[in-house]
Amino acid sequence: SLTSSRARYTSDRLIRAMACGCARLVRRFDDMAGMGLVDGDNCVGWSTIPEMLLHVRDWTQRPEELRALGQAAAELARTRHTWTARMEELAAIVAALRCHR
Repeated sequence: SLTSSRARYTSDRLIRAMACGCARLVRRFDDMAGMGLVDGDNCVGWSTIPEMLLHVRDWTQRPEELRALGQAAAELARTRHTWTARMEELAAIVAALRCHR
C-alpha cells in the first residue's frame, strides 16, 4: 500500500495473500491490530528496509515456524476477512456517511 498512516488502510492484496496461506511481510500501518494482524503470529511486521531484511534472514531460517505463521494468516482471512464481512463494514461506513450529510 502507498500509505501506512490511515487507520485500517490496506490493499485487498494483503487479505488475498493471507488467504493463500503465505507468510506475509507487512509494512506496519495504523490499526493492524484492528484487522487481527499480530506481528510474529500471523504476519511479520516491519517499518524500515533494514528491519525487513533482518526479518527475511531470520524467518527463512525457521521454515516450520514460517509455515505456521502463513497458516495462521490463512485462518484469519477465512474466518474474519470474508466477502460478507467486508461488505458489512462497507455498509456501516456508507450509513455513517449518510448520517453526516
